[in-house]
Parts: sequence; structure tokens; C-alpha cells
Amino acid sequence: MTSDKLRQVFEGQLNKYTNVMKGWQYRFFILDPETGLLQYYLNETENRQRPRGTVHLAGAVISPSDEDSSSFAVNSATGEMYKLRATDARERQEWVNRLRAVAEMHTLAIARSNPPLPPREYHSTQQSYSSALQGSRVTCTLAVLDAFSKVREQLFLAEQNSYSLSKAIESLPSTGTSTSTDHDLLILKATSAATLTCLSRCLAILQQQQLAPITTHSANVPLSLRSVPSVAVKKASQSTVGKISPMVNDVKTLACLPEHGNQGNNDLEDYVTDDESDGIEDMHLEENKAVILQILSQMKRGMDLTNVNLPTFILEGRSLLELLADCFNHPDLFIRIADEITPERRMLAFMEWYMSCFYAGRKHSFARKPYNPVLGETFRCCWKVPNTYDTDEKRDIVITFKAEQVSHHPPVSALYVECPEKELYLTASMCTKSNFSGMSVGVNFHGDFKVALASHNEEYTFNLPSAYARSIISIPWIELGGKVNIHCSASGYSASVVFHTKSYYGGKANQVSGEVKDSSGAIICKLNGEWNRNIEINYYDGKTKEISIPNLPIYRKRMRKLSKQGEYESRKIWRKVTQAIKKREFEKATEMKMNIEDQQRVLERNRQQVGAPFISMYFHKVGSTWAYNKK
Repeated sequence: MTSDKLRQVFEGQLNKYTNVMKGWQYRFFILDPETGLLQYYLNETENRQRPRGTVHLAGAVISPSDEDSSSFAVNSATGEMYKLRATDARERQEWVNRLRAVAEMHTLAIARSNPPLPPREYHSTQQSYSSALQGSRVTCTLAVLDAFSKVREQLFLAEQNSYSLSKAIESLPSTGTSTSTDHDLLILKATSAATLTCLSRCLAILQQQQLAPITTHSANVPLSLRSVPSVAVKKASQSTVGKISPMVNDVKTLACLPEHGNQGNNDLEDYVTDDESDGIEDMHLEENKAVILQILSQMKRGMDLTNVNLPTFILEGRSLLELLADCFNHPDLFIRIADEITPERRMLAFMEWYMSCFYAGRKHSFARKPYNPVLGETFRCCWKVPNTYDTDEKRDIVITFKAEQVSHHPPVSALYVECPEKELYLTASMCTKSNFSGMSVGVNFHGDFKVALASHNEEYTFNLPSAYARSIISIPWIELGGKVNIHCSASGYSASVVFHTKSYYGGKANQVSGEVKDSSGAIICKLNGEWNRNIEINYYDGKTKEISIPNLPIYRKRMRKLSKQGEYESRKIWRKVTQAIKKREFEKATEMKMNIEDQQRVLERNRQQVGAPFISMYFHKVGSTWAYNKK
């Protein structure tokens, strides 16, 4: 399809999913590439000056449905969604191609001039989108847009309840004390529908009241809003034909390079308390929103993000391997598992440690992405916990942590944590899979997770909840979701924890609930609360215990100084990228990050050419999992 054809006005009839009660309805749609607007009307003859609905396509995601060959969705950057259906697969493809072309064209225009986004619905025909690019602003803030989104969610829930009520009344018998034609029930049914209609119109009026445009000029826009690092986006979306560090220019030399470089010795006396901050705390998303929108416009709902290069300003300045280590910042709770004398108390101690891990690794309310570890990357640290059980013994109890990226396709991280004094060991091989879903990014963790208590001949198996980055075009925040199962086959004790998501139907964020059962299946306690605040445990004997997660004591990890770390240790690999991000030198950080990734691609190609397998530093593969190389 030629560019001239894509710039022509396109119109036609589509089915639009209106709501639960009305379902699919025929509507007449008009796509105007010049203004970037998609408008719809009740029918083809309706007054064109008063569309029933309008969305801007800048930053929109056009997603063909997996359910059939004719449906697709238009997800605007500000949350509005049209669920549409064409007559056949060919017509759907025609609409999808045109909508994506218009969305890309206007997203690039925003990236160049970076004006604020228009509101969710814009009914005025006096001011075109091109004038918006020249400096017109609206007073509708992201906070207001988010509020509108929450109201829509509640209206959707109310519509479902009204629909259920209507169906329940219609299913009543025609004779008897309560019938489907009862006068009061019919009034209730009509009142419910009328109330929803009234509320929907009130919401539309409130939205239109936010359209008070004011005039400004680019000279009044802060420099930070006009200097979007578009070069970084181009580099992030390019293939791997970038500059390669001189270290890896010679492929013959690569064949002779050791897999890991100098890893140094394992003497814990070289370890000192880590004095670096917990990542990069200030956010830079608002001034780079146009870049995010440009990336989102290229994504499809459900798309695997494993191979998607994201801009450096959303990175948090540490590797995923280090993030996993920070989950052990409450090592005293981990040690206590082995110190308890009964299977019941050990399971309860395990639960307390497990529930403390997520806040320890994710203390910040906003979401940032850690670096994807490169193949062979390692991270090592330890913690020292005062020995409070043996007053005669003054030495500290030491817990060591080792992690390594043992696979790149798929991405697999292997972990080994040990406390020899307590005969306590954790092993894990974790595969991460991320996907895009509208305005959220989800990460699923698959693999084997085990904690062994050698002194008690017990082994606990468990899994991890999924993590979601919500509101990725404003200030992203972390949410956990899914069900976790914990089991000890030796004692027969088990536990289950559900991480509740706020979801489409409302609710409260960060909620958890769970229960612990003994070997007979009887519940010995229940827990509920918030994984990042307070968790209350109610025991079967009536006792209650409350855990304040943010107030638990933090033990800072101990590491070797950067000068003594090996070339493949996380801090050494990413140090220059992290420094550039902290200085807000995002283009420089992007170039350095791409150099590291290009080096890894060259190493992998060379390995394949000579038929040499990857050799892990700390682990070896056993079936589908990875085991630690015990000396």
C-alpha cells in the first residue's frame, strides 16, 4: 500500500462492542490521517459535525484478536479502547494496516515536537490535531485521566451487575408470587438501566469540561521537554549492526578468551559492606513520554518482550541478578527457619521469610526495569548476622549468595544461597518471560525453587508470583499477582498465598491472603494484608501476630570492591552504563549498553562457529534445571 493511499481518508462500517447489555452494534467509522483522528457515527447519514466518539491515534496500539480472524482492538495511549469487528479477515487487515500507519505517523510527530497529549475524547472540530502539534495545550492532566479510567472501570462493573439483575428477573416464572412481569421488578430493571445511562452522560460532560485549551509557544516549554533523546530510540530499535568495542573486534581472539575472565578468589575477608545506593530513584518518564509512546505503538498485546530493547531512562541501574540478591536483605528471618524445633514452626518461619522477600527487593513504589544479565554474568555477595543463640560464640553467622546467567535463549538465572553453619541451602533456576498487555507489562517467573534444611531432612519447594508494571505511560508502579504454593514433602505441611491484583474490577492494590495446613490438611493459620506494608497472621488457637514489613531490620549485603571484581561480575559489566544513567546521559548509556550486548552476540556467534558449548562458572545442567557445582 502506497504512502499516498495511506494518507487518504478511509471510512466504512464496523461492528463496535458497546457494552455488556447491548453487545455488538453497527457503527460508521471515519479515519482521518491528517488529523490522526478515528471517529464513529451511528450511521453513514448522521451529522458529521457531531461524532458519537473520537480517539487520537498517537501512541495507540492496534491489536488483532486471537479469538477470531475479524476482530481487533484500538487501545489509545490515554486508556480509551474500541473493540471492533470487520466482516472478514481481509477487511480487518485493511483497517489494521491503515490505523497502524496513522498511529506511527502521529507518534513520530509527537516525538519530534513533544506536545502534551490531548484528552481521551476530543469533540471540537474547530481545532485540528496539527494545531495541537504547534503548541496548543489542554488542562486535562494524567491524574484526571487516571481518575476517568477508574470511573469507567466502576461503570463497567455496574453494567455487569445490571445485566445480571436483568437476566435474573427475566428468568423468573410467569406465574407465582414473584414473576418476570412483576410491576416492582420491572421498575427496578428500568431504573437500573436509566441510572447507568445518566452516569455515562455525566462522565462525558465531566470529560468535555476538561477541554479548556490555552495557548503557549515552544519558547515557554522547558528545555527538558523539548530535548527528547530521539536518537536513543532509533538506536534501541535498530538491529545489532552497531559499533563493537575494540575488545571484541578480532573474532580469532575471542576464541581464546576465557568464559569469565578473572573472577578473583573466594576469600570472604575481601568483602566489605556495600555502600552504593539501591538503584536510581528519580524518574525521568514525564519528559520522555513521547519516546515511550513511540515504543508502545510498535507493540502488540501479548507480545513477548524478551528481545525488545527498551530505552535506558527506564532502567534502574542494577542487574536482575543483584535484584534477586536484595530479596535476601532479611537474612535473620532466613536463618530462623533452621532454628525452629518443630515442622509447624519451621513452616511458619519459612512463610515469614518468604513474605518479606518481595518488599526487600522492590522497596520503591515506582517500577524500573533491571538490566537483562548477559550470558555468563555473575553476582556474588554475603551477609553477616550476629549470633544471638550462642552467647559464648562471638563470630557472626555468614550467608553467601551466588547467581549466574546460565542461558540467554531462553533467559535463565541460576541461584545458590547457603548458610553452612545452619545446614541451610537454597537452589533455584529461574526463567523470566515478559509480555505486553495494553498499558501494562507483565513478567512471569518459571523454574525450580527449593530450600533444603539438611539438619531436619526437609526440603521446601515453592514458586513466585507474577510481577506487573502498571500505568507505564505515567508513573509506573509494581503489582504482584497470582497464586503461590509452598510444600514440604517430608513433614506434609503446605501453604498457599494469593497475590490479589487491583484488576479491571477495582479493589485495593498489593493485597495478599493465604493459609498454612498441617500434614492432615487442617488449617493452622491464615494470613492477610499487604505484601509491602502489614501482614496479619491469625493462628488456629486464637493468637494473632502482625508483621510490619517496612520496619523489619535490613542487613546490607557485603561485596568485594569494584577493583577486585572479575570482568564478568554484574557491577563491573554495567558500571559505565549505570554512571551514565545517574548523570542523565541517556544517549551515552544507550550506546554503552548496546556495545555490551553486541559483544555478547559476537561471542555467541564465535562459540557456535567453533562448536564450543557455554561453560558455567558455578553451575551445571541437570535435565531441565541447573545445579550448583559443590567443591
